[in-house]
Amino acid sequence: MKFLYIITISIFYSISLPSQTNIADKIIGDWVSPKRDLIIRCYKENNLYYGKVVWFYKYYPPQPDNPHGLPETQWVNTVVMDKFSFSNNEWRGGEILEIKTGKVYDAYIELIDENTLKLTGYIFWEIFSETTIFTRYKESKLPAFN
Repeated sequence: MKFLYIITISIFYSISLPSQTNIADKIIGDWVSPKRDLIIRCYKENNLYYGKVVWFYKYYPPQPDNPHGLPETQWVNTVVMDKFSFSNNEWRGGEILEIKTGKVYDAYIELIDENTLKLTGYIFWEIFSETTIFTRYKESKLPAFN
């Protein structure tokens, strides 16, 4: 009887409590920048989370290439969020690439709600940080490149 009780309680908790994996995977999907000029696709690989550029607004005339950044022709599929792990409702331990300048920053990510992602990059200490808020891209397909 005790065995049956333990099994019943285990099943109840596994159904009623969302697992860490389910919460962590809520970051997966497409996210658009505040200026709506960049879409990043977050994905999971080997229990780490990444983000790559899947669309960006091409400016005309093209922006002059920064010698330290990637030229616009190489932006699509470039990983800009690298090796984040999930713990305590945050994704930490990763780095972000500022694609226009080529600078890399330590970073952490918080999911404010289902449709709002807060990405904070910093140098050395978190007090020297900059935060960008992304919103979930909900359209069924990406915009056409201009």
